Amino acid sequence: MHSSTSIAMRLRNSIAVGFMRTSPSEIVGNSRGKPPADHTPRFTASATWRRCALQFVSSDQEFAIPTTGRPSKTASLNPSVLSHERCAKPSRSLRPNQLRLLSGCVVMSASGTSIIDRREESMRLAGKVAVVTGGGSGIGRGIVLAMAREGADIAIPDIQVLNAEKVAGEVKTLGRKVVAMKTDVTSPADVKAMVDRTREAFGKVDILVNNAGMAAPPGMPFTNNTEEDWDRAFAVNTKSVFLTCKAIAPHFIERKAGRIINIASIAGPATSVTMPPYSVAKQGVITFTRIVAKELAQHRITVNAICPGVLWTDFWQKLAAHLAETNPAFKGMTPRQVFEKRVADLVPMKTEQHPEDIGAAAVFLASDEARYITGQALMVDGGCVMW
Repeated sequence: MHSSTSIAMRLRNSIAVGFMRTSPSEIVGNSRGKPPADHTPRFTASATWRRCALQFVSSDQEFAIPTTGRPSKTASLNPSVLSHERCAKPSRSLRPNQLRLLSGCVVMSASGTSIIDRREESMRLAGKVAVVTGGGSGIGRGIVLAMAREGADIAIPDIQVLNAEKVAGEVKTLGRKVVAMKTDVTSPADVKAMVDRTREAFGKVDILVNNAGMAAPPGMPFTNNTEEDWDRAFAVNTKSVFLTCKAIAPHFIERKAGRIINIASIAGPATSVTMPPYSVAKQGVITFTRIVAKELAQHRITVNAICPGVLWTDFWQKLAAHLAETNPAFKGMTPRQVFEKRVADLVPMKTEQHPEDIGAAAVFLASDEARYITGQALMVDGGCVMW
């Protein structure tokens, strides 16, 4: 760490390294260890931007703090340990290999016991704007909240606008900006309006998550499906991905940056016989992902797919109810019991997954950590599909 970007400090009895929110009225601590003036201080390691604390590395408890950094999550600490510290010039005795950067907060109590918030990473999507179609429920909600927790502002276009507005309320409690809107992702006009409104609200779009989708009526055999089943499955699951990518691509190309994440399904590569239209449509999403990834790679735009496994969402509740009614193997079972049996039969890890698991994968693919990953279909399924 260079002395030009850090302030060296020597700890005495106790010290707290603080962080400041965007507005001065929201200051809850500072690098001088002084609590707010309202006499009810709350020490918070967070904000639109943050400073990083370093692990104690030397016997005399000297460490450095960079003057800049990226946002981190919020953590409150007891202000009773706050005291004062003496600022010193950067010490030449601290060699680079003695220091390891930690995001968060360091507090030293009078007894000499250190409390270190050891979050290794800052908010990975700070300053980003993400559009998550169908973000009002299920997997979409999991993705929305995961990205909001990592610092992204969110647009939630959903055909069920009341669901979108409810999730928008949750995003606001996380301190992020959000806009919810009713959008039919099979309508070119609606999709264009969605992109325009998001750019108007936030000034840009950095991340597009094509999550909106729907199940198809079961086949078993495939001749049970109608032409309407196939048309609807393709319109919602595949055509919508084309429409949104087409609408956002010019903006991403102009900026020479962007992340597109398409939510497919293991039903595609696993060749699911349960719902033929859905299985084929989701395999189409994977193929389209690779086509667009090849085309947009020259513009430093990544395009990837996520294939969720077996999750207890509205999708699976309806499928499980249908299986209980039509499949003798599940006779007399509740939908939940059918679901649990399918997890036991299909998932090598023998455990249920949740929307948050998909959200974590989406955050990774949207982050700088995945900047060199494109054209991939990531199976987040407990091992159902291995290739």
